[in-house]
Formats: sequence, C-alpha cells, structure tokens
Amino acid sequence: MNIGSFLNDEILFRLTVTDANNQVSMDTMVVLQSYFSFTLDYWEFTIDKGDWIYLEWGAAAYSDRGPFEHYWHPTHGLDDSTSATFWAHPEYSISYACKVTDALGCYVDMFRYRINVIPVATNYIELLQATIFPNPANNTLNFKLEGPVSQHSRLNIFTMDGTMLLSQTVQDSEVPCTPNMTGTSYALCHPDKSI
Repeated sequence: MNIGSFLNDEILFRLTVTDANNQVSMDTMVVLQSYFSFTLDYWEFTIDKGDWIYLEWGAAAYSDRGPFEHYWHPTHGLDDSTSATFWAHPEYSISYACKVTDALGCYVDMFRYRINVIPVATNYIELLQATIFPNPANNTLNFKLEGPVSQHSRLNIFTMDGTMLLSQTVQDSEVPCTPNMTGTSYALCHPDKSI
C-alpha cells in the first residue's frame, strides 16, 4: 500500500495487489479529515424558577465540513435539543453541553451553558424586630427581640453572598458566635413554627 498525496485535508491511499498468476488489481481510497475549531469559554446565567431563557450563542464549534447536526444534553427543560439555538426552561440548576457532528460524521462534544435556577419563595415570613449588639460582634452576639415575640424564634445568619453561617432556634437573647462568622453578615430572625 502506497500513501498518495495529502491535499486539502484529503489523503489518497492506493492499494496494489498482485496474485500468484501475476495478475494485478488496483484500488484507491480517499480519507477525508475534519478540523474543528472551538472555544473553551462558556456562558453562565441565573434565572428565577419558572422563567425561560433564550440561549442564542450556539455551540461555538466550527468546521468547513457542514452542514452540522447539534445535540444538546441533557435535554431537561429544552424546547429543541437539536437546534443551534434554543429556549430553556429548567426546573433546577443545570449545565448543557452540545455534541456537534459535521457532514462526515466527525464530532466534538463540549460544555457550553450553565444555568443557575433560583427558587422563588411564595410564603410570607413574619420577621421580628431585633437590636443586635455589640456591632461589630466578638465571640458573642447579643440581640434583644422587640414587640410581640413567640417563645421560640429562629435566627439565621448569612454572608454577603447568601451562604448560611448559622441557623438555630433561640430562646435567650444571647447567641454565641461560631468561628466562621467573620466579616460582614446579615441576621434574619423570625418565629420558629416548626416547634
């Protein structure tokens, strides 16, 4: 077998077979190559639960061997998993990847979108008024509840990005700080109806 020319992403193979009677048979085969260019970037979006989002930036994979087939996976929440662009309506946070196949059957599979779904609360939370001291706190967080107060209350403390640092039922007006309570934080105090 002799390898022929390499021209325009094609390789020409020539096969010559000679049998015992010195009969010669020749055949050729052309191997086509596909080159994909693609980006490793991805898009990240945050939506409220129940919302739709139109993802119009496609798979960002390109080749000179079109037409292309797209298959987005997982298919949860997609209106069309075979289009380059689509509407998504996920019920939970999810990442979408796309398998792009060219006319020769060659493909690339790549991560493209991250959709963060934020649950939307519909329950009213009765908040309690409280005075917190000292501010800033060191080792002990004191708070004084004001107005009509149930016997048990729930105190939640969050960082600025929403990470919960503390969640506990309180009966007293003094709450010890935990070691991970550094920096600026938010305190939310409400009646604990689970008790």
